Amino acid sequence: MLTMRKRFILLFLLSLFLIGFLVQTAFATEQVSFTETKQKAQAGDVVAQLNLGNMYVTGEGVAQDYKKAAKWFKKSAKQGNTSAQNNIGFMYLEGKAVSQNYKKALKWYKLSATQGDVNAQFKLGNVYDFGKAVPQDFKEALRWYALAAKQNHVDAQFNLGLMYYNAKGVAKDYKKALKYFELAARQGEGSAQVNLGLMYVQGQGVAQDYIQGYAWVALACVGPSNKKKRAELKYAIAKGLSLKQVEEALKLTRELSAEIDKNMNKK
Repeated sequence: MLTMRKRFILLFLLSLFLIGFLVQTAFATEQVSFTETKQKAQAGDVVAQLNLGNMYVTGEGVAQDYKKAAKWFKKSAKQGNTSAQNNIGFMYLEGKAVSQNYKKALKWYKLSATQGDVNAQFKLGNVYDFGKAVPQDFKEALRWYALAAKQNHVDAQFNLGLMYYNAKGVAKDYKKALKYFELAARQGEGSAQVNLGLMYVQGQGVAQDYIQGYAWVALACVGPSNKKKRAELKYAIAKGLSLKQVEEALKLTRELSAEIDKNMNKK
């Protein structure tokens, strides 16, 4: 008859065996996936070429190798894959495993963006916004951000809000700034939530509403960034509210949070 100590040792050894088996199985699956993907890529499959490039970037089933990633992204990009075009554009922009070449970066970004790739549209807007690889051009930045924002790119929506708020490449327009901050805020973007809250507090582009303002800033406090500053801002707004109004604002915060979580889970 097994003693309690022996039973514990047997269970421990069994658990080690199972862990080892699961790790080996996962590794074997990754290897099969990599091998199959490589075979398809070598046969000219455009999606497999993109996926193989991504595997070399992440080290999934193979040693990380940015040069090989660039090779397969180029092959896929030349066949018209917009994600691969965006990826190789980024590698040329940053000089990742290829010689930095702004002209080529712009070429691939534009090729991808004009075909509707939302990430390339945003990146192109970013390039023009900050003058990297091209002379700074706020109007071009605005154009590309707007295209990406229509496809619900959260960072494009936030940046558009900033451009309308700060009159970058466009006349100052608080209503449009509010619109784009809210679109981004409802996708969980913390900085957009803070800006939206402050616009409600200051009555910019909307009727002044301390309860809405507090609710959006309080929601931003849940996120990981700038917690201390956001909390200080929340308490500063709360000073102008009664206890009943604070409770109403917190109720609205919970409702907004539930709505955002529900929308995010649908994606």
